[in-house]
Amino acid sequence: LLSKNVVTVLKLSHNAQKLLNLPKLPCLVNGSGLLTQPGAILKCLAGSSQYTKILENVTPLGKAEIDQWLSFLAQRDYAVTDAAAIKTLNGHLQTRTFMAANNVTLADLGTYPAVHQWMVGASAEERLAHCNVTRWFDHIQHLPGISKAVGHLTTVDIHTDPVPAAAAAGSANGNAAAGGADKSKGAMVNGVADQAKAKAKKAAKEDKKKERAEKKAENSNNKAPERPVEDVTRLDVRVGQITKVWQHPEADKLYCEEIDIGEEKPRQIASGLVPYVPIEQMQDAMVVVLCNLKAKNLKGFPSHGMVLCASSADKSNTELIRPPPEAKIGDRIAWEGLEGEPDEVLNDKKNPFSKVQPDFRTSTDKIALYKDHRFMTPSGPCFCDSIVGGTIS
Repeated sequence: LLSKNVVTVLKLSHNAQKLLNLPKLPCLVNGSGLLTQPGAILKCLAGSSQYTKILENVTPLGKAEIDQWLSFLAQRDYAVTDAAAIKTLNGHLQTRTFMAANNVTLADLGTYPAVHQWMVGASAEERLAHCNVTRWFDHIQHLPGISKAVGHLTTVDIHTDPVPAAAAAGSANGNAAAGGADKSKGAMVNGVADQAKAKAKKAAKEDKKKERAEKKAENSNNKAPERPVEDVTRLDVRVGQITKVWQHPEADKLYCEEIDIGEEKPRQIASGLVPYVPIEQMQDAMVVVLCNLKAKNLKGFPSHGMVLCASSADKSNTELIRPPPEAKIGDRIAWEGLEGEPDEVLNDKKNPFSKVQPDFRTSTDKIALYKDHRFMTPSGPCFCDSIVGGTIS
């Protein structure tokens, strides 16, 4: 019985179950042991079937959604019959063909028999009011193999639902007044049906709105403190090497550079250094680059980053900030005693660089500092050639 190749579903009478001191049935026995939870049984059977990839191989979000709906069913003993639960399903299925993915999954296979009892007992008006559940249920019950797999469940003939009483009465009165005109009857029935659908759609929309408001309030309560704009660790600063440099054809003060910062392709960056640094000193220079600025066009040249430089107090001299000789291309710059991950792209409106840059300076020994924190690579601090007490930008 416990062979890996044999799966047995036990269904015993209540007395036999009590006599043998067994858990609530049905249960499933396979090579891993005894399973008693319907959700676990569903997953086990799906894992043993030829359709495992279809039933379970969805996105991580889809898998989480499947678990959520299996939990929803378990809380109701796999019998979804109360109005609130049906309303929840109806809202969820408003824009979906299946419960948790673009194909049938365990969420659909678990929900279908759980909803069957309600669908059998529901009136035509109730089915129409919950048209999303009705549509989904009818789709699932007619999928190939479903009727064979759940042969103990009857197929619910939804397409022969009688016209709701209110529509029939209105139609009869309309026929009498119009001498039995079929068009009037059809218009009346369709009008009532449209009103019911609109009402159901509005209710589902209200439910979604309420759910979003509750989730927003919950997220607001659980939200971590917002990261300060003036956090220097939000900057992505790396070691790079200028592999190509030329003067901008339309701007006298701009160099155009291609800089290797350890990515697949060199970064294109424009720097206003023509008056300060000869082009021969720019070529092949090891530099320090601010990498997560938003890309901009400078005189038609797409620039994506900034080469950091030190400037004297009177702005008469500007020099490159350099990494230590042992530094490697792509090494990330950190600041001593400070920790944090850089932003992917700095926000233009609340730009951390503009907040922290006034505290960038060079020390008496020409080391690059943020306040009193050194610009550090894994090989040592960054520096400039001669500027003492200068600014960095």
